[in-house]
Amino acid sequence: MGVNNEMNSATQRGYSLSELLVALAVLAVMVASALPFVLSSLRGATLTSATAEIQSALVRSKMLAVTTRQNVCFQTVSGGYRFLQGSCAGAAWTGPGTDSTGKFRSPTNVTVTNGGTSPIFTQFGTAGTPGGQPETIIVTGLGGLTRTATVLATGRITVP
Repeated sequence: MGVNNEMNSATQRGYSLSELLVALAVLAVMVASALPFVLSSLRGATLTSATAEIQSALVRSKMLAVTTRQNVCFQTVSGGYRFLQGSCAGAAWTGPGTDSTGKFRSPTNVTVTNGGTSPIFTQFGTAGTPGGQPETIIVTGLGGLTRTATVLATGRITVP
């Protein structure tokens, strides 16, 4: 019985150090080749998420205009955006999600700017844009990638 156990352990074999090192080297090459793709996908996903958040904020400002029956201006400011009541020179709206000055913080690692003038939503849900031209909100992420949210005169908000 003791002889069989000794023979079985002598004939059993594991992986050698060189085989483990080769496997680790192959794994390292695979990870290194996938890393740039993963990083660029992460930047793109962050920008897409931030643009969806800005689109949601635009819809929220539109709904605020409808429910309060007054114009609401969506104004981009350093580090975020805010809703101004009545006009773009009006008082800042404060509520859930704002600081004491009425500012909502921009999503992480992005900047938000407007492509011209700030869109003003009316009590009817339309957007008061100069000459009926669409207004754009530009979201810029890491690496200079950009996406835009467009506000049409009808009040429709699109992200291409």
